Amino acid sequence: GVISTMEDRKIYAFDGFRLDPRERRLIHEGNPVALAPKVLDTLIVLTKNAGSLVTKQELHRHLWPDTFVEDVTLARSISDLRMALGLYSESKYVETVPKHGYRFVSQVVVLAHTNPAADAGASGVPPLARRGLMIAVLPFAPLGDDTSVQIFGDGLAEEIVHALSSIRGLMVAACGSSFQFRGAAFDLRKIAGDLGTELILHGTVRRSGSVFHVTAQLVETTRFTIRWSEHYQKESADLFDLQNSIAKVIVSELKPELNGAELKIKPLRHSNQTEAWHSLWEGRLHQHRFTPEGLAHAERCFEKAIRLDPNYALPYLGVASNQFIKANLAHVCPNEVLPRASDAISRALLLEKNSGDVHAAAGMNQVFWRYNWVQAEIHFLSALALSPSSSSVHHLYALWWLRPQGRFKDAIAENQLALDLDPLSPFLRVVQGYLMYLAGEDGAAVSVCEAALNFDENNFLA
Repeated sequence: GVISTMEDRKIYAFDGFRLDPRERRLIHEGNPVALAPKVLDTLIVLTKNAGSLVTKQELHRHLWPDTFVEDVTLARSISDLRMALGLYSESKYVETVPKHGYRFVSQVVVLAHTNPAADAGASGVPPLARRGLMIAVLPFAPLGDDTSVQIFGDGLAEEIVHALSSIRGLMVAACGSSFQFRGAAFDLRKIAGDLGTELILHGTVRRSGSVFHVTAQLVETTRFTIRWSEHYQKESADLFDLQNSIAKVIVSELKPELNGAELKIKPLRHSNQTEAWHSLWEGRLHQHRFTPEGLAHAERCFEKAIRLDPNYALPYLGVASNQFIKANLAHVCPNEVLPRASDAISRALLLEKNSGDVHAAAGMNQVFWRYNWVQAEIHFLSALALSPSSSSVHHLYALWWLRPQGRFKDAIAENQLALDLDPLSPFLRVVQGYLMYLAGEDGAAVSVCEAALNFDENNFLA
């Protein structure tokens, strides 16, 4: 028939929309559009056959291949699709051909076409390929022994990573890899080689009374020249302006290389309370140790941040992450902690609905705790659209959406994107090995886990 089920990489554009069937993602002017799965399937079939009649029988065969459904069910999907698209435009997209079927009448342009399977190696994993310019943001090295200065240096770097992660065409190395080069003594050439990055942002921070002194440098690694450098003096109350200033300068500097890309940075996620912000990043520091003591310390920090600023979304995400970690590591019975994680995520979504990290956590919660596949898909697709350069978003999508459905090849490819952004992560290599094992690729799985052991010989998962 006219309907193709091949999972290609064609991107279909029409009237401000971009549809990626393989990623099951619909974007309108940069923002994700949430559709129920069957409604999205209906759009995919009609768009692929734009301008041609698609009969009711063909739609039934494609949308419900093993189930008998009445025409009223198909009509409901068409109605829901028209209603969803109508929220963005008054244009007519779907024409009814009485007694026969439907036709997609908007002009559709195919923007891209690649075939990842054709380029995959024996393992089925697409080869590592840079999809754009890559930058690594190192933690700002503290000058002195003040722990609060180190927390600020880490938090400043991670906020800049967040601000840059929405720039399409710019890959931003995940903090899990870039933060391994903590301190001022690392060789920038080694960092560039290990991360495969063309740009490195690094600097120092020291405190003098209530004033923070921050230096920042943007280094181009092809010639190891300083592309931009600046020194700042800020009172603690003005620190959030500093994060915004640095991110904007970097975007401006990279404008020639990112021709055609949307250069609007994400709003920063800071609290109005400096102490709440410090408590959050202290909690993050201890949470990433993954020990019972570290998780307990982190939880106290997140709770303190919430008490200081109940409208700050990220501490709620920290609380939720803590519960997921404890449940996954079998520190506690999942039933005892996951309701709290669910409540915390609901609160974070109310406060910051445009965060890819929050949506990814919500998607994981819908799979792991709620078993609500429709809502999980909506959250994961929103996360991918909002944070295309987030390693954790790609990883969670692979592990908690693609894997449970048995889509192991797709999960391997998606987790590879996470590894591209976080190349020094032993954990992501273990996950890759696990996914390869599920796909029946035992030899490749062993090799990947051995590579993880080269990074961390005591990694018990590897």
